[in-house]
Amino acid sequence: MKVEFDERGRRAEIRIEVPEDLLHLSRILDPETRVEAETFRYEERRDDVQRSERPTRRRMRVVLRPQRVEFDEFGRLRILGVIEEGELAGKHHSLSLGVGSELAIEKERWRNWELEELRRAMRLAESPRILALVADDREVLLAAITSDGVKILDSVERKGDEEIGDLMKKAITVFGEELGRAPFVIAGVDAFHRLLQEVAESRGLRPLKVVQVHHGGAKGVYELLAGGGAPIFRELRFAYELQAIERLRERIYKDLPHALGREEVTASLMTCAAEEVIILDSMLHEARDLLEMAERCRARVTIITSGSEAALALRALGGVAAILRF
Repeated sequence: MKVEFDERGRRAEIRIEVPEDLLHLSRILDPETRVEAETFRYEERRDDVQRSERPTRRRMRVVLRPQRVEFDEFGRLRILGVIEEGELAGKHHSLSLGVGSELAIEKERWRNWELEELRRAMRLAESPRILALVADDREVLLAAITSDGVKILDSVERKGDEEIGDLMKKAITVFGEELGRAPFVIAGVDAFHRLLQEVAESRGLRPLKVVQVHHGGAKGVYELLAGGGAPIFRELRFAYELQAIERLRERIYKDLPHALGREEVTASLMTCAAEEVIILDSMLHEARDLLEMAERCRARVTIITSGSEAALALRALGGVAAILRF
């Protein structure tokens, strides 16, 4: 995610770079936020004799306040709200955001945990997020997927009548050092992804995910991002979230100060005993009072993604917990 604040520190210009950016963004949107973005709106036109014509699709820029935020079946973020300005003020509208979308959001007051969500997304730009190996019957391509997009690093091509298995072994030999330093995913046409996986794992290199694609080369990398590989961005985040759950479990196991469930966490925040609040993202909007209390107490807020392994553990503990100072 690319973020640039104005001089007042209230308005942020944002560009969505990778799928996980949408997850971070969804958490900081509420009815107090003004969202401005380009969109399309269908308008029905009628001629002089009141016969309906085909609706026209008009590009426009709207400002709205979110009433509901959700992900559609294609992984795009939908922001539903009421338009605030212009000729369409008062009408309901939805924005659909994906990788490459640009928008501006404005808040009178940014909370610390909201700024941390943006910082975490911005840190993705500091280094490659993940490597991708894409194989077909002609070559194995290595690419780095970063917050700036896709960078093709290298490729190993099949020579003459070289066996497919030999091509896969050669690729892992050439790329082995790179793969040992960063998380990676394997994609391939037909069954080549499985063959490449076997060779990699025989060398002690375990991919995060193995995905079948319909194209090789750079086109296969982009297919990976748009299709079966998109969830890997969230899987990397899950490692960070699991660490938070492990910190909590250690507190419970050692009987160190902690709070479980909304009632106990609220009590701990009333005395500012909470050092870290760990909460499911599905509870964010209903637990705004807890987040405001955490803000006043300068307690760190760690948000856990619904559906993850960490979320299952936290849900069993009440959906929200806190690590206490005393």
